Amino acid sequence: WLRTEQQVYACLKGSFMPRCLGQVEDAEEPVLFLEDLSGAHWPPPWEAGQVEAVLRALEELWRRELPFEVPRLEDQRAEMQSWPKVREAPEQFLALGLCDAQWLEAALPALESAESRVRLDGDDLLHLDVRGDNLCFSQGRVLLLDWNWVCRGNGKLDVGAWLPSLHREGGPPPEAVLPGEPEVAAMLAGYWAWRAGQPAPTPGSRLREMQKYQLVAALGWAARELGLPPPAGS
Repeated sequence: WLRTEQQVYACLKGSFMPRCLGQVEDAEEPVLFLEDLSGAHWPPPWEAGQVEAVLRALEELWRRELPFEVPRLEDQRAEMQSWPKVREAPEQFLALGLCDAQWLEAALPALESAESRVRLDGDDLLHLDVRGDNLCFSQGRVLLLDWNWVCRGNGKLDVGAWLPSLHREGGPPPEAVLPGEPEVAAMLAGYWAWRAGQPAPTPGSRLREMQKYQLVAALGWAARELGLPPPAGS
């Protein structure tokens, strides 16, 4: 992942890119040095105009080219579509306490159907991991960090993947920024629903905690967009 980032920092130009100061190549522990951003504003809180600034930065990113191939989101559809996996083994998801078994059974047909219809293909260059801890504001610029998920696809997935965490950080509800996208909402909710209840990948990892944090907002978003009753924990 860090080597992917090294390639991105070496080649990708745009107002949203922090300055890369250098790198150290090592077979096991490569190192990447970026400019000091400790004095930047790291949301939350989100201030007036900052959501719109992030959207403009993403639109700028989507038009960029890279001199090397990156994964295509459509090729990852089987990994992204997760509600069928939840149907087959719902126990870990239900253990999160965000809904009961009756709600899940009633909601699954609509969630699976919407997820299966989402458009992933496209030529937009995506960051796909936009969150308050992966971006900052410095001298009037939005700077995006953590480029290990860079890929090509539908830009709406880039925005949609950001919106649940934005809402939890005090921002607007997802449908206020990306209205009329039940398919995007359903896929993202399913992605985190399948993963958030699994064991932590390493001792002390906060990955599952972060995934549940995003799932809470994404599940409520999907329910509202699909006209489902609100899940108890969202």
